[in-house]
Amino acid sequence: MMGTITAFPIPTVTIPGLPDVGPISDASKFVLERAGTGSVLATAVRDYVALYVRSFLNLPFNLKTDYGAVGDGVADDTVAIQAALDAGGMIYAPAGTYRITAGLVAAKQFYMFGASWGSVISGPALGAGVDALTLRPPSAGVMWGTVIRDLQINAGTGRHALEMDLSATGASLALCTFQNLVLLGGTNGRGVHLDNANLNGLFLSRITDSYIQNGVQLLNSGDSLEISRNAIFGANVSIDMSSEPGAASVVIDSNNLTSAGGAVQLDLMTQAKVLYNQCEQAAAYTGAAAAQINLADCTNCLIADNNLNTLSNVPSNIVLNGTSTGNTISRNVMTVQVAAPGYHLAAGPSATGNFLCADNQYFSAGVGQVQFPSLNLGAAQFGAFAGPLAGANGWVAGIDAVRQGIFYTRDVSGRVTVTGNIRNGSNVAGAVFATLPVGYRPAVIQRAIAAVFNAGNWTTGLVRVSTNGDIGIDTVALASNADVQLDFSFMAL
Repeated sequence: MMGTITAFPIPTVTIPGLPDVGPISDASKFVLERAGTGSVLATAVRDYVALYVRSFLNLPFNLKTDYGAVGDGVADDTVAIQAALDAGGMIYAPAGTYRITAGLVAAKQFYMFGASWGSVISGPALGAGVDALTLRPPSAGVMWGTVIRDLQINAGTGRHALEMDLSATGASLALCTFQNLVLLGGTNGRGVHLDNANLNGLFLSRITDSYIQNGVQLLNSGDSLEISRNAIFGANVSIDMSSEPGAASVVIDSNNLTSAGGAVQLDLMTQAKVLYNQCEQAAAYTGAAAAQINLADCTNCLIADNNLNTLSNVPSNIVLNGTSTGNTISRNVMTVQVAAPGYHLAAGPSATGNFLCADNQYFSAGVGQVQFPSLNLGAAQFGAFAGPLAGANGWVAGIDAVRQGIFYTRDVSGRVTVTGNIRNGSNVAGAVFATLPVGYRPAVIQRAIAAVFNAGNWTTGLVRVSTNGDIGIDTVALASNADVQLDFSFMAL
């Protein structure tokens, strides 16, 4: 028995964002490669179906085959790349050099990737104030999830390689990823720059695994940002950041930072973490803070596990400025290679209550250069050794290379530690070495044993700390011309 075929209408399907290819009025003309009234070209149908399949499968659009870019470094590919950014979605830049003669601007989400660093967007003759690529969300708009990876962006004679412009009211960027890029800032620009004067927001985003010329500047940035595993070099500070009010939790880790303006500048930051970075001031210093890492008005930040070397180009490794408080400095290796007054770590007069842990390592190099640890912290930091105290009765700094003179610190529990090395003063009973300042004095007289080196022999002696802060010899005289090692603690008044 032969069945029958029942005809039924094909429903109309609308695919948002795809072009309308027009009505099909004559089925015999549907596949013809010619136009006619009411007919549709076969090529149009082919392109329509290809576009639908590509969108459905989330396949990328190709800058060359889909948008007509040439990528030979000669042709002007500005219009082609701009058309791709206007369309948004996933964009593939095959290997080649895409010359642009005007700045590119993206106002909607996109995912652009290249053939690693073989794909280059280059603006060799851009104007001085022109940025190679700008992300510019509309007013009250959020660009979610924009990704740029595996290509180069060269601003040439222009300004910033990658600019994030949040100047429109309520505009913000979130969940952005910039990875495995070469970002070459222009003569007067940065590799990455954020314009956020209106305090909108850059949130939950990361810059990783990239090679960046002329620094990263993210002023008035937002929450939960990551800058990691980058090599940052050239002019300016490698990483220059500040937070908008209420923002916190920025991680800067495992970068190689060698820029002329220093490694890291943080202003008004809360809970930032600067970890595992290699910081070398290889170029002549051009910054204003005279330090590789400078914190200004920062709270509860962690500076840890960094390797810092001033070489011969900047006075200090870490400086705490403004009203910085509650910051922790731990497990850093700090080398100073400049003459005094260079410091491993220094603090301004208004920076108080910061924590200097005992697990930092200090090195110096060269005749006449600062000895380690060279600290200029005053008496307002927890765990920070202040000093040396002024010697009395002929006592001067000893010969120990680690700590020459008498230094002192107080931790958060009120325990005072006195340490150091002195020599050649008055050795009679009751002779005073130096005097501790108010806040570092005991409630009752304290006594401690000191190691005494004289004429090639080690002995011990008893020292006393009085309630007026005097540190000196107790009731038994020490050997003459002695070198005295101090290392004891007590609870302060």
